[in-house]
Amino acid sequence: VSNLKQRIKLVETYVRARNLMQSNPGEMIQICESLLAQPNIENAVRTGDVYALLTEFYYEKDDMLKAMEMIDAMRAKGIIVGPYLDSKMVQTICRAVGRDPQLLETKANDGPAEDDDGIGEEIEEDLDDA
Repeated sequence: VSNLKQRIKLVETYVRARNLMQSNPGEMIQICESLLAQPNIENAVRTGDVYALLTEFYYEKDDMLKAMEMIDAMRAKGIIVGPYLDSKMVQTICRAVGRDPQLLETKANDGPAEDDDGIGEEIEEDLDDA
């Protein structure tokens, strides 16, 4: 029960941060940083969602350097950017800071390129047999 209450509290905190994006951005940033520092945050809120909120905020404020820092932080943690951020926004941010957006599409820094579970390989093999 305690674990569930903690998870609910973290989700409510994230929703509160999201709601503060326009009205109190300073508090929103503090809340997001606090969430990212929480151990086991992934049990309640996806870390990528928190980074995406910060990235979108900096993008809307035209602070492309900070937006790029958030994208870099996501990638450093092995978070694939695509599911969390609009690709056109990412391209705009990259170009604004002089980075090649194509480099973000490589798998090299987005986690393991191959995951030894064999699932992808089996699917490809099944398709080749058809």
